[in-house]
Amino acid sequence: QWKPDLLHSWDSTANVYGPLAGRIAGVKTIFCSVSDTTDQKSKGKIFVDRLLKKHITKIIIPSRRLCNVNHTLMHFTNEKLVVIPPAIAMSPNTTIDRKDLLQKLQLPENSRLIAITEFIS
Repeated sequence: QWKPDLLHSWDSTANVYGPLAGRIAGVKTIFCSVSDTTDQKSKGKIFVDRLLKKHITKIIIPSRRLCNVNHTLMHFTNEKLVVIPPAIAMSPNTTIDRKDLLQKLQLPENSRLIAITEFIS
């Protein structure tokens, strides 16, 4: 009943069953993220992987080096592999100091800031 436009799975088990469920549901855009260097899939999962590889839109990987150690990725063409490093680019200059930021966010002075990100389109 629920018809998503996109399916995105993140680990080795989900990368088998997610695309299979997406295919059954008629999802046209399927992304899989692979970050594990080990390839411990059973023969059945590898078979399903090979059957579904033409239906997967993109495989997102943290680096090209992963292709050399994860044998599952060898079955995909370079056009399907997209490298997105697991990091956020640091901004060299800040436009607000800590005290002003804490005031703006209505936080106490002893607050600990974990991360600040900015979306740039």
